[in-house]
Order: sequence, then C-alpha cells, then structure tokens
Amino acid sequence: MKKNLLIAMAGLLLAACRDTASKPDRFIEEDKMATILYDLYVIEGIRQSNPSSFLERHLEPSTYVLKKYGVDSLQFVESDHWYAADTDRYKNLYKKVLDKVQDAKKKNGPIAPAPSTSATQPTEIEKLKALKRRVREANRAANSAPPKE
Repeated sequence: MKKNLLIAMAGLLLAACRDTASKPDRFIEEDKMATILYDLYVIEGIRQSNPSSFLERHLEPSTYVLKKYGVDSLQFVESDHWYAADTDRYKNLYKKVLDKVQDAKKKNGPIAPAPSTSATQPTEIEKLKALKRRVREANRAANSAPPKE
C-alpha cells in the first residue's frame, strides 16, 4: 500500500514539474513583464521600509503597478505562471529584472545610509522636547516676575 502511494505521489510530482502551462491569450511580453516585476519589487521595498505611508493613503502597491501598465491581476498571474513553468525562461525574465536594478543603481548612485541617531546627535523629538522645556521655563519666569509699576 505504501509503495503504491509513493509511486502515485512521484507520478504527480513529475506531472507537476513538466511544462504544462500553455501560453495565455492575453500574454505579457518578457520586457514588459520584467518592467512590471521591477516596479512591483521597488514599490514593495518602499512599502516595507515605510508601511504607514501606504496605510494612511489606503494604497495597494500591486494594484497601482498593474493599473500603470494596463494589466489585470489574472493576466499577470497567467503570464507569470507561463514563465515559471520553464526554469530557463524564468531565469531569463529575472535576469532582465536584475539588469533593471543594476541600471537604476548606475543612474541613481548608491543609496545613502539612514541618518545616525547616536547619543551625540539629538533626534528631532529630543530637539522638540528641549524647545518645550525652554518655553515652559520662559513662561514660568514671565509669570513669577514682579508686576511693573
């Protein structure tokens, strides 16, 4: 019984690995697909580093990118499935995405590190707190001064 189950599972696995995906009717060409994937990764990186900016505006990055290229989600998924069905084809697609990343790095230069918030450099919040303390002290001093005659 176990042997038959293992043979059946191996058969299913082999069938799943074969290139059974047919090219979709509304196929996305490789260059356009690479550009869409690049934009999706860039905007997802932005969302990961600053999620509140997307939450406050009720933005869904993938919806925005697909709309930008006039592609609906089903068209994207079907095309992605077709590319993924062949590892060499998928590798070519992602090579184009990586080429776009390298081009962007050359064009935009290196990414600057985040500003330091070390003990010697006060943060904006600390600066605001210090300003509030000075205002409070100035108000106390003005209120406790003897009245002018």
